[in-house]
Amino acid sequence: MRAPGGLACLGLLGGAVAAICHAGPAPKGIFSKADRKLATVRAVSYRVDARPEGAWKGQLPRIEATVFASAGAERWDRRARPVPQRLRINGELTKPGVVHPVPFSLIVSGDRIVSLNHRERTATVGTLPEAAGLLRVPQLCFLGELVGANPFDDELGSSRLTYEGRERVEGADCHVIHVVYGDGQHEARWYIGVDDSLPHGVDRIVNATEGRGIYTLRLAQIDTSPRFAADVFRASVPSGYEERGYVQPLVSDPRLLPVGTQAPDWTLKAPDGRSVTLSKLRGKIVVLDFWATWCRPCVMAMPGVQRLYEKFRGKPVEVFGVSCREAGGSDPAAFMKKKGFTYGLLLNGERIADAYRVMGIPVFYVIDADGKVAYAASGYDPKREEGLIRLVESLVKELEEE
Repeated sequence: MRAPGGLACLGLLGGAVAAICHAGPAPKGIFSKADRKLATVRAVSYRVDARPEGAWKGQLPRIEATVFASAGAERWDRRARPVPQRLRINGELTKPGVVHPVPFSLIVSGDRIVSLNHRERTATVGTLPEAAGLLRVPQLCFLGELVGANPFDDELGSSRLTYEGRERVEGADCHVIHVVYGDGQHEARWYIGVDDSLPHGVDRIVNATEGRGIYTLRLAQIDTSPRFAADVFRASVPSGYEERGYVQPLVSDPRLLPVGTQAPDWTLKAPDGRSVTLSKLRGKIVVLDFWATWCRPCVMAMPGVQRLYEKFRGKPVEVFGVSCREAGGSDPAAFMKKKGFTYGLLLNGERIADAYRVMGIPVFYVIDADGKVAYAASGYDPKREEGLIRLVESLVKELEEE
């Protein structure tokens, strides 16, 4: 049996506890030995099964992949650079609530990074560190300690280490050590090989307001002296793949409704008298543009809204301009017709503008198929258009995968 505090108990007698116990190996000694073992490692390959548990189960994806990494002549400095000089991850990513995994590859060669979606046959290309956002999800399955300098500094610096016994991980007998880091919010459970002193797994734990989130990695076929194929780190775009430049992820305006909250329901009239109700649009992505005819930035943004509407015509996407705070005698419908804009128009949006925390205009909202805010922004920014298209594309694809 496993006992707390690293004690192995061999017996219970009668109603009173009469146990013969002994302390396990010193956790710091195990981490120090692992540090020395990894000091000579410059490259590695392994298979990994990475999956979320607890509060993260509905938020983060499962990843099954093969990882190839090379730090070059010196071990990789994780504080100076997000990933080593050469990295390749080939795998399948399964999002929460989605049945079918998406096959992907991520390749880093120097500062160039290429993210391949093999289902859609797309390649997103960028340069580090600007395109570090491409690493956010695939990096969940990358165990940087294998090629990083001073891999267990944080663990050796912790005063709260507990030896929890032994456990088999993918056929390897491992020491299990629980670590609580300095802030108390972050913890980990490490699985260090008894025979090889290599990390065979880790449970990364975060204690947050929404609950205890755990992300587990289990490694197999670890090779610390791999012989890589000549093209394994070639960061090129395969023939037949659509190449895209990296676009910075959209950042919502904190003054507006937070991402993930339920969007307030509303019913508004279109110019033809038809009523449109948000709650009746469930199952579709809804894009709202709060605007007025007198607002110059609003008018500058409208061609982009039109392009968004045309791109997703025939898809489960509804695009509406919400007219609000108009001057007396204005005619939003006539204005849009004159300008050649054909996306939806909703009138007299003052009440819902208040509910959506609209102060200045224009204000943009993207509402997902469940009626929750996926993005909110204020003001006109031409650089936002491509990111907005990518966001809506991703929401449509999630619908199609369900």
